[in-house]
Amino acid sequence: MARERKVLREFVEALEANNWLEIRRLAVRYNYEMAELFEWVEYAGAHVYAKGTEPYRSAEWKALVQVMESLGSEYLAEAITARHRKESRA
Repeated sequence: MARERKVLREFVEALEANNWLEIRRLAVRYNYEMAELFEWVEYAGAHVYAKGTEPYRSAEWKALVQVMESLGSEYLAEAITARHRKESRA
């Protein structure tokens, strides 16, 4: 579990910084195949969205969200709900 949190944190930080080279480096470091890599990016992307720390002007970020929406990402659905609840309390 501690390893998963570390990996998630690394992917979240890379997405927030819009650092796609770092994401590739993480994939190599952890020896992820494409499906595993996408799942981590999807999971971390949902965390970034829920926190409201996404790189707004990034074409790559927008494309990722569009892919997640098109695929019906459960992670994104939960993130949208969490963000809405957070914003409605503010």
